[in-house]
Amino acid sequence: MQITKNKKTTTNSKSKKVVECKKVSANSQFMAGHRQRLKSKFKQNKLEKYEMLELLLSYAVPRRDTKQLSKMLLHKFDDSIHKILTAQPEELQKFKGVGEHITILLNLISTISSLKHSDILKKESVLDNWSTLEKYISVILMGKKKEEIHCICLDINFIMIDHITHTIGYTDRAYGYLEEIVRTANINRSAYVMLVHNHPSGSDIFSEYDFDFTKEIYRALKVINITLYDHILVSGSKVKSMRNTGLLKALLGIEY
Repeated sequence: MQITKNKKTTTNSKSKKVVECKKVSANSQFMAGHRQRLKSKFKQNKLEKYEMLELLLSYAVPRRDTKQLSKMLLHKFDDSIHKILTAQPEELQKFKGVGEHITILLNLISTISSLKHSDILKKESVLDNWSTLEKYISVILMGKKKEEIHCICLDINFIMIDHITHTIGYTDRAYGYLEEIVRTANINRSAYVMLVHNHPSGSDIFSEYDFDFTKEIYRALKVINITLYDHILVSGSKVKSMRNTGLLKALLGIEY
């Protein structure tokens, strides 16, 4: 009797496994078909924003449905794919379903995007590619939760030699160091320097500290015959130039 009972149990177990396998197979077929439909819509330029993100996430987690995850991320990041792409890994991983594969993919896309712009700026004059410069620094700084100061070194033809992250501060401030910026500019044999920093608060107004620091940097660079060409502020999706707004001319009392 015991042997017969075991045979029935074994048979039932096998039946359950067959049913489960069929469910997995059916789900896999559905996911494959759904993603193929997304790919077709992408080729026709008909994808909704959440569908674009859904399709992108599927390459990181191919066996999972990413539709609800894409909608949740867009909701949490103000309906901005850019903010999602530039978010820090630890911030992304706060959300259920977001692991290492997804964070690496998203940050990789952001990095590749910035490289595309930097490739242009390292071959052509920044002055002739101002919109590219704005996109480049926006990709790097937009969405950052801490204030950062960056230094862009330019040659005599305004072609970018190098871009250095000078300091990463706090949510409301970052401190710049004159000697370090001067040393960086000098090592790169710069003709011009552009300072760039962000305001995580969203304010697009330069602070008094920003103005004071700009004056100090201008004077320090002038000693070694390097010109401070501009100081740019990234605030949300806005990019504000001291030079283009006339603030630099008013601040330093010279023609720009």
